[in-house]
Amino acid sequence: MTGSERNISKRSNKRVAVSSPERTTQQNDIREIVSDIVKAEIKDMLTQINLTIKTTINTELKTLREEILDMKDSIKFINSQYEDFLKEHNANKAEFKDIKERNNKLESNIDKLTARLKDVEQRSRSNNLELQCVPESKTENIVKIVEQLGKVIGVEIKRDNIFNATRVAKINRHSTRPRSIIVQFNSPLTRDSVLAAVIKYNKSNPNNKLNTSHLGIGTNGDKKPIYVMEHLSPENKALHAATRLKAKNMGELFDDRYNVYRRDRETSKLRTKNDGGGVLIAVKKTINSSRVRCWESDCEDLWVVVNLSHMNSIRRIAFCGVYLPPPVNRRLLERFLGNCNRVFEQHDKFKCIIGDFNLSSIAWNVSLDASPLVCNNSATAQILLDFVLQNGLTQCNSVLNNRRKILDLVLADLPECSVSYCYNTISNVEQLHPPLEINIPNMKRDILTTKTTYDRYNFYRADYDSINQYISGIDWKELLKLDDVDETVRLFYEVLRTAISNHVPLKKTKSNRYPSWINRDIRRRIKEKHKLLKRFKKYNNAMDEVELRLLSDRCHKITHDAYAKYNSELEKQILRNPKAFWTFLNSKRANSNAYPATMNNGIKSSTSGDEICNMFLNHFNFASVHSSASDNFDSTNFLRNISYLGESDNFTRIIVNQNNILEQLKNLNISKGAGPDNIPPVFLQKTAKYLALPLHLIYNASLVSGTFPAIWKQARVVPVFKGGDEKDIRNYRPISILSIFAKVFESLVCPLVRLHFNRYISEHQHGFWPGRSTTTNLVTFTSSLCEAIDSQKQVDSVPHRILVKKLSCYGFSGPLLQWLSSYLHNRSFYVVMNGFSSLSSKITSGIPQGSHLGPVLFNLFINDIVLCFKHSTPYLYADDLKFVRVICSLRDSVLLQDDIDRVSNWCESNGMQLNLDKCLHIKFTRKRDNISTQYTLNGEKLREVESVKDLGVILDRKLTYLDHLNIVINKASKMLGFIMRQCQSFKQPKTRIILYNALVRSHLEYCSVVWRPHYAVHNLRLERIQKRFMWHLSYSVNMTKTLISYKDRLQFFNMATLNARRDLIDLEFLYKLLKHKLDCPTFLSKINFRVPNRYPRHAITPLVAPRTRTVFGANSVVPRLCKLYNKFSVSIDINANTPDTFRNLVINEIINQT
Repeated sequence: MTGSERNISKRSNKRVAVSSPERTTQQNDIREIVSDIVKAEIKDMLTQINLTIKTTINTELKTLREEILDMKDSIKFINSQYEDFLKEHNANKAEFKDIKERNNKLESNIDKLTARLKDVEQRSRSNNLELQCVPESKTENIVKIVEQLGKVIGVEIKRDNIFNATRVAKINRHSTRPRSIIVQFNSPLTRDSVLAAVIKYNKSNPNNKLNTSHLGIGTNGDKKPIYVMEHLSPENKALHAATRLKAKNMGELFDDRYNVYRRDRETSKLRTKNDGGGVLIAVKKTINSSRVRCWESDCEDLWVVVNLSHMNSIRRIAFCGVYLPPPVNRRLLERFLGNCNRVFEQHDKFKCIIGDFNLSSIAWNVSLDASPLVCNNSATAQILLDFVLQNGLTQCNSVLNNRRKILDLVLADLPECSVSYCYNTISNVEQLHPPLEINIPNMKRDILTTKTTYDRYNFYRADYDSINQYISGIDWKELLKLDDVDETVRLFYEVLRTAISNHVPLKKTKSNRYPSWINRDIRRRIKEKHKLLKRFKKYNNAMDEVELRLLSDRCHKITHDAYAKYNSELEKQILRNPKAFWTFLNSKRANSNAYPATMNNGIKSSTSGDEICNMFLNHFNFASVHSSASDNFDSTNFLRNISYLGESDNFTRIIVNQNNILEQLKNLNISKGAGPDNIPPVFLQKTAKYLALPLHLIYNASLVSGTFPAIWKQARVVPVFKGGDEKDIRNYRPISILSIFAKVFESLVCPLVRLHFNRYISEHQHGFWPGRSTTTNLVTFTSSLCEAIDSQKQVDSVPHRILVKKLSCYGFSGPLLQWLSSYLHNRSFYVVMNGFSSLSSKITSGIPQGSHLGPVLFNLFINDIVLCFKHSTPYLYADDLKFVRVICSLRDSVLLQDDIDRVSNWCESNGMQLNLDKCLHIKFTRKRDNISTQYTLNGEKLREVESVKDLGVILDRKLTYLDHLNIVINKASKMLGFIMRQCQSFKQPKTRIILYNALVRSHLEYCSVVWRPHYAVHNLRLERIQKRFMWHLSYSVNMTKTLISYKDRLQFFNMATLNARRDLIDLEFLYKLLKHKLDCPTFLSKINFRVPNRYPRHAITPLVAPRTRTVFGANSVVPRLCKLYNKFSVSIDINANTPDTFRNLVINEIINQT
């Protein structure tokens, strides 16, 4: 295409564009017309559709409404029918329950009647004797056969002794044996003598036992055995055949109401024994039970697990029936007990071992007040005793046999399990093994529920910066310038309450029925499991069962993991937070802090928490002292009597220092609880810097005015179980809790009062005084005759008026005497337990318990009682009094009686009451012949005893300490078993060692200076306990094969033998005595140093050991201490600077060399 052509084309296009607008205007008009038509059609169509939909919906809704109304009518009809059915069902259910109860009663009555009939049937055969396998003859004379039997066995049987003799029909008609002969004698005595003679004859003639030739029966020299036995009923015959070597069918033993578990002797290593053998346990089929074969040993023991249900809970109890044939040797017993220990690792709680142990060397004592176990020097029996104690078992059987022994034992850890003689027996009673009836009550302990309490302040999350800022802004000198001390203390508390309410958060206190290691996730899953369990019980769906099993396994796993993690955290914090660790451990012990749901005071019982608190209030209420005792007190005579103790200086005033107050506040133990004012020590410690000033003002104002604040005189008392029946409130002792402010106040005043009284305190008083203890009391006493007198609540019955008069005589006067009088008078207390509280009660006499000043004031009150002893030597520990005199003639007894009368007069004049039930006397002597004298107190004879428990040590007449040794070993073994059972989740050996030192070794070393044994056999018994622990410790770290010997284990765990530790304790006691760390001048005077006349050529012993004539005297306290130190005097310096230095020297010399 050329250029001109392209130009023409462009121009033509331009022309076309010029004419286009006219056509555009016509198309727009057409579009508008079409659009209007379409809109109109759509509108008509939508209107029609809406009308159609509305009509259709209304029609459907009307139909649906009619159907709903019809359904409601149907539901109403069904509901009415269901209600009628439900009423009928409930009526039938109640009737069925009544029928079931009556049926159970009838079955119970039938069982009782059946048992009685069987008992009557067996008793009717008590005179009968059965002869089996005696050949029959038409011409036989049964009476002559019996007479001939008597001649053979050596028993004269007269015709008059035979009431009847005849043959009885066979039970099995197809049996080839002859019919049995039943001989009825005129008395059981004749029957028993014949039976005993037969047994004796057969044992004496094992190769020629009773046979037909002895009775003149039989021909051609054919001897057939003849059997003579009791005439048992068919049921008893079947039962007696239960455990013989040749077993019979189960159906022959019990009927189909029982599951019978048996173990015959042929399954054990004792199958060579021919007499008796085998054990059997029968359990009713209504009780879920099963045999556990993997628990059985090679002895004759049978283990059956029984699931007992009670109140929607199931207790799994492991029963063991065992028979140990005599003579029981050590190896046999150790095999069985070792297997039991392995079983107990899998089944820790609720176990019961029943069987014949044939150990007559143990004198079992089930009394709670006496020694629980006594072993008569039998090593085999001691193994059983250690097993019982270490596994927390109790020997429940106290039924003696005809030889006054207990061979059949019931070893159980079931609470309140009781054993009694069974009178409804199924067989004749064997005198050596009386039948037993074991009663296992409800094992679920009903405890008193905790009362829902109000919200408490969480002082550990308080804003102490704001509190200190608020307290520092108070002008205390202006606020507390009042003369009234009580009003001053009230204003002080108002400021504290305001600060606490504004800056201390509240926390809700609610009782948690789950343990502390159960977290929120576990609780949620447990609730899900309970819901699923209800659904499964309701619908019995197989899928629900599968889901329930999976959820139960999951709950068990996460609970186990949470418990292991909790124990691990406790173990890590044992040094940082020991309170949490010991709280957890104490909850595992048998006597927890929970109170029973029902409690009594010997007169009435109650289940109400508030009423129980008031019962405790009445029990703890301190007895009032008669005013006549106070009025008759002669101050002039008292001053004359105590004049030799020292000159009395007036002590009128005390002023406390603010720095001392600050130091006391900073040293408070924040783990302790709050007092009655609900302000804990942590609050005082955190605000100590700013509370020191107001407390300084209050304390000094109180001392100057002679008024002790009334609010600080109130005490909160918590009952603590002592022992015995936990439902009896008389078996509880009160623990008094005072305000922390009051205790800080007393801690400042007490040292000054003690310092003033120190010149008057008698050297015979060893209680509540620095440098004196139970050990110093006992070591000065243990070789003398004593009369032990224990007063009845002396600390609680001190008359306040007499005490104030004595304070005045000792030099207290002015405001200080007035302050002490105010401190004692108008005190009150109330009892709290599980959130419940009693009324408040006034205390009319006694020393404030739980205080610092109380013990000092009591020592001051009782101090002059030593003046009563003109002819004997007294020994005091607080209110425990004993006095001794060597009795060489009747005159000495008269003089001792004179001192007893003088003590009685002192108690009467000082308003004290003696508990005559606890007053006793004991004669210490190693002679067979001694002067016999009866002593009296207030006209009543004093009870003489063979042994007495004095300050935790049991003293016998010969001072052998064997009774105390047995008790100590029993307690230590029991605690060792507790540790071994509860420490399985702890991983670190250090934790187990801490528990052992606190719970076991403390028993073995308490006052060991006094009772330390010197015979090797006794030391070995003590050492055996630690050997058992060291094996357990090495087993816990899987090193029993590496650490083989006891010495290797001690070295690995850095421990010492108990004997070496007793050497350490003895030398430390001697060191403290010579360095005046102990205030015991009487005993110190018996320690003599060797002072040579000239310089010796060789080393000499520094101490002079007293000469003695007997082994007993040579091993008494003073000679033993002197000889022990002389032995190591070259390497151990008694003049070491500090106790720690001396202790390290002893450890390096003695302990590290063992």
